[in-house]
Amino acid sequence: MVEWAAQFTTSVVRGNGLKRFALPSSVGSGLGSQRHAGSNFHSPSLSSTPTPPNPAPQPPPLWLCPPLWLCPSAYFLLAAAAGGHSPSPNPSPSLATTFLFPVNARKVFPCLDEPALKATFDISLTTTTGLTALSNMPVAATQDLPTGLTTTHFATSPPMSTYLVALIMGNLTSVSTLVPHPDPAKPARNVSIYGTPDRAGNLQTALNITASVLPAFEKLFGIPFALPKLDLIAIPDFAAGAMENWGLLTYRETALLLDPQHASLRDIRSVASVIAHEMTHQWFGDLVTCDYWGELWLNEGFATYFEKYGGTAARAEVRYFDTFYADETSYGQLVDAKNVSTHALATIQGVDSIGRVESFFDAISYQKGGSVIRMIRAYLNNRRISEEQYGLRRSLLQNDNNDVFITSLRKYLHANQFSTGTSQKLWQAVAQESDLPIGDWMRQWTYSGGFPLVSASMRDNKVTLSQAPFTSQGPGICDPANMTGSPPWWVPVPYISDTLATQDWSTQLHECKEEDVITVSSGTKWVKLNAGQYGFYRVNYTEPMWAQLATAVGVSAGGGGTVLGSEDVAGLLDDAFQLSRAGQLSITVFLNLIRSLARRPEPLVSAWLVGASPLVQIYQSLSMAEGEASCAADWSAFVQGNISTPAVANVTDGTTRGISLAGPISGSEAESESLRLLRPTLLSLAGYFNTTSVSQEAVQVLQGNADNVLGIDPDVRQLVYTQAVTHGGSDSYNIMKTLYLAATDPSEKERNLVALTYARQPELRQQTLDLVLQPSVRSQDALTLLSGVALRSNAAAHAAWSFLQENWMALYEKLGGDNEASRMMGRATQSVASHFATQTQIDSVNELYAAHEEYLSERSYFDNSIDSIQANILWLQLNAERVCAWLQSV
Repeated sequence: MVEWAAQFTTSVVRGNGLKRFALPSSVGSGLGSQRHAGSNFHSPSLSSTPTPPNPAPQPPPLWLCPPLWLCPSAYFLLAAAAGGHSPSPNPSPSLATTFLFPVNARKVFPCLDEPALKATFDISLTTTTGLTALSNMPVAATQDLPTGLTTTHFATSPPMSTYLVALIMGNLTSVSTLVPHPDPAKPARNVSIYGTPDRAGNLQTALNITASVLPAFEKLFGIPFALPKLDLIAIPDFAAGAMENWGLLTYRETALLLDPQHASLRDIRSVASVIAHEMTHQWFGDLVTCDYWGELWLNEGFATYFEKYGGTAARAEVRYFDTFYADETSYGQLVDAKNVSTHALATIQGVDSIGRVESFFDAISYQKGGSVIRMIRAYLNNRRISEEQYGLRRSLLQNDNNDVFITSLRKYLHANQFSTGTSQKLWQAVAQESDLPIGDWMRQWTYSGGFPLVSASMRDNKVTLSQAPFTSQGPGICDPANMTGSPPWWVPVPYISDTLATQDWSTQLHECKEEDVITVSSGTKWVKLNAGQYGFYRVNYTEPMWAQLATAVGVSAGGGGTVLGSEDVAGLLDDAFQLSRAGQLSITVFLNLIRSLARRPEPLVSAWLVGASPLVQIYQSLSMAEGEASCAADWSAFVQGNISTPAVANVTDGTTRGISLAGPISGSEAESESLRLLRPTLLSLAGYFNTTSVSQEAVQVLQGNADNVLGIDPDVRQLVYTQAVTHGGSDSYNIMKTLYLAATDPSEKERNLVALTYARQPELRQQTLDLVLQPSVRSQDALTLLSGVALRSNAAAHAAWSFLQENWMALYEKLGGDNEASRMMGRATQSVASHFATQTQIDSVNELYAAHEEYLSERSYFDNSIDSIQANILWLQLNAERVCAWLQSV
C-alpha cells in the first residue's frame, strides 16, 4: 500500500503587495488539502482500495478553481501520465510526481492559476514511512505518525506562480554536493540529483554538470539562486521531457542521466543543454515570470539561448555556440515562415483559452525567441565578434562587465524579481543601458509574426538592399503604411567579403529598400550578408552573386583571403534550399553550394547539420514524382559519388583513423570535438545513399558484437544500430528488438527503439509499428516509433499513416486521453502527413480531423500538415524536372 496526502497554505502576491485570502474550510483539494488564513483541511489518505469522501464535497460558488479529490484511480493516472514508476506490472507505484504546467494547478488545489498571481506556499506531504518526499523548498521538519505514515513539512516558499509547485514521493536514491553561495557569509546550497534505485550509478555526471552551471549562472545574471536547495530528479516515464519547477526540476531519464563510459558526445551535449535550459528558468521563468502566457517567449527564449552558455560552463570543449544556427535558428525560421504556424513572440493582450496557452509552446517562443535574443546581443556587442577568436562566447565566460546586453538583463532581473516581466520592461531596460531606441527597433520583432527576406544586388562596388516578409508560400509585401503588407523590420546587416575578413556591422536596414547602402572595395568578387548568421532573416542574392558565393564555399583555410566559416556556409545552404521550396530561387543554387561544401576538408559541423537533411528530402521528393521527373535513383548515385564519399574522404584526410566506424578520431582537441560531432552525420548520409563500405561494416559490427554492444564506440553506436537494421535484414532487426526488450539503461533503450524504425522490409516495418501500442513501449516513446518510421521513406510514411488512421483512439488513450494527449496526437499527425505530396492525402488529413474533432483541442497541427503537403507539391512542380536536368548536365 502506498499512501500520501498533501496540505497547502498560500498567500497571494501581486506586484509588491501580499494578500491572504480565506476559503471555506471543509473542502479537500487535488493532492490533499489547502489551508488559507488559518483554516485547516485534510483529505483522505490514498491506498489501493478506493475510499472516496462521503459525502462528496461540492465547491462553493466563490471558488475560481474547482477542487479535485484524488482517488486511487486518479493517483494511478497521475503516476502513469505524469511520471509514475513501478518495477513490476501490478504493485502500487513507487514514484509519483506532479506536473502542473501550464494550467494544471487548478486541478490540484484551489488557486488563482495565472502566472502573474504569485503566492507563498507552506506545503506538508504525508506518505508511507520510508519513502522520499520532495517539494520546492527544503524539509523543515518530519513527523512519524502511529499509522505507519510520515508527514514531511517543507519551508515556506518565496512568492511563486502556481504552475511551479511540485510534489514528489517515492523510493529514490540520490547524490549531493554543496555549492558555495556567492556571498561567503551565507551558507552553501545543497544540490542533489535523484533517481530510482536502479539508476544509482548514473547520477554523478548530472551532479557535476549542475554544480558547474549554478555558480556560472549566478555570476552571469548577477543574482544568487533564490532558494536554499536545488534538486533535479529523473522520472522514468515523463512525456514532457523536463520541467523547471522552482527548486525541484523534473526530467525524463534520458534528459538527465548519463553512463559516462558509454555516452556519446552528442549525449553529453544534449544532457548538459537540457539541464542548463531548466536551470536558466530558475531566473527567467521562476524568479521573474512572464506576466501572462502570451509573453511565454521571455521564459523559453532566454532558456534556449542561455542553455548554450550553461553547457559551455560545464563542458567548454563541446562548443555549444558553434551550432546555434543549425540547432535553433534554422528550425525557428522554418516554422515562422508558414502562415499557418507563425505568430508574434508576444501578444498585447492576455490569453483566453487553454488551447491558446498550449499553442505558444512552439518553435516561435523557443527557437525564434532565443535567436532574436542572440541577434540583439550580437548587435550591441559587435566589436567583440571581430576582436575575439570565439566572438561573444568569451565575454560570457569571462563575465565581461562591458557587455551592454548582459548588464541590462541584470537590471531587468533585479527590478522584477519575485514578480513578473514583459517584453516592454525588457526592451526598456536594454534601451536605458544602451542609449539606443531598442523599443522602436524591436517592436516589429516582438509583436508581429514572421521575419524578413533581405534581397541584395551588386553593381560595381555598391550593394543595394531591400526587405520584404519571407513566407514559405512566396514573397510578401513590405509596406511602411501597414495597409497592404507588413511594415519593415529593423535589420542589422553585418557582412564579409573576399576583401574583408572581419565582419562589418555598420549597416542597418530600416526601410523597405535602401540604395547603395554598402560600399565594398574595388575588385570585390563576393559579399556574404548576415555574417555569422546572427540575424533572424534570410538573404537572397542575384544569380551572379550566388555563383561567386558557391565558388567561395569551396575555398579552404590556408589558401589566402577570406574563408567562409561553418555558420556562414550553413546560412547559405539553408537560405538557398528554403528559397527554392518557396519558389523564389532555382534549386540548382543549393546543388552547387552543397557540391562545393563536399570539397572542404575542415569539419564544418553546422554546415553539414543544415546541408545533409535537404539531400534526403530531395531524394524522398523525387521518389514521389512520376514519369521523367522521377530520377530518384540518379540522385542517389550522384550524392554517393559526388557528395557523401568525397566529403568523408576530404574531412578524414590527415587523421589517423578517419571517421569510419572502426574507432575514435585523433587530432587536435578542437578538431577532435568537431570531428566527433560530424562523424555520425557524414557516415549516416553515406549509409543512407547506399555506400556499401558503411552499411556492410555496420552490419558486421552489430552482429559481431551482439553480446557486447556497449563495447561499440558510443559516438557511432546509434549509427551502427540504424545502418545495421536498414541493411541487415531480419537478423539485425531481431538482434535490435532483443536488445530493446532487455535494455535497462534509458539512453541505450532509446537508441534501440530508434533503430527499429529503420527497417526497410514491409513485414519488419509493421512489427515496429505494432510495438507502438505494446506495454513494453512507454507512452513517452510511442510517437518516437510512429514518426521515426514515417521519416524513412515514402512507403514507410504511408504505412505509418495507415497505422495512425486505424489505431487513432487506441493511441490517444495510451497517451493519457487528455488535453496533452490531444496535442500529442496533433503532433503525430503532422509528423507523418508532412511527407506526402498529393491532393488525395490532403483530403485524408481533413477526413482524419473530422473523424476525431471532438478529441482535439486545436486544429493547428492539421493545418500545418496540409501546409507541408502543399509545399511538397509546389516543390515538385517547380524543381523536380530541374534537378533531373541538372543531374544530366554535371
